[in-house]
Amino acid sequence: MFSVQQSPLLIAENKAELFCNYTSTRPNIEAVKATLFKGATRSVKVCSVNCNVTCSKPNGTEFSCQVKFNKTEKVVIFNLQNLHANQTDIYICKIEVIWQAPYESHESHGTVIHVKATEPESQSGPPKYSMAMIAAVGALSFYNMLITAALLYCWFKNKKNRIIRNDYFNMIKWQESNGPKKRHPPPAVLARNYTAYRYWEP
Repeated sequence: MFSVQQSPLLIAENKAELFCNYTSTRPNIEAVKATLFKGATRSVKVCSVNCNVTCSKPNGTEFSCQVKFNKTEKVVIFNLQNLHANQTDIYICKIEVIWQAPYESHESHGTVIHVKATEPESQSGPPKYSMAMIAAVGALSFYNMLITAALLYCWFKNKKNRIIRNDYFNMIKWQESNGPKKRHPPPAVLARNYTAYRYWEP
């Protein structure tokens, strides 16, 4: 008697490890052919390998698949990688005994692999360009600080020059209003006519 068993449900993210256990009343099975199908109609062959001590290189379709064979524990392990949420489906394992005779094959009822959708990279972790953005923002902030400092320096310098100029003009006005005044010459004094006093002359 030969049979294949799988767990009914497997929840995965981007990779899954699927165990296909087989039982047999035969004392030794030296080589098997293991095939993994996707879908209830077995429309997609995920990968297929021949295994004795080790397994051959898997040949399949869109899946990244690695297979291990443990003859002692009677298990074939499918390692599926780079899974996406749209690949959620039932996966059916078929094992065929190819050595020693007689030939036998059996399929399991399958395992539903539920692939969880991965979160966007911006939510799961910091974006790769965050350091570049931080550096750009820091450089822009530093440039703005330099511009602000230059404007403040020019404003204070202009204000100081304006104060000195105003003080100078205020001092000139004060000197003009409070300085020594020039005396205007007095009006000319008329010369006395001494002829009027010369009464003694004939």
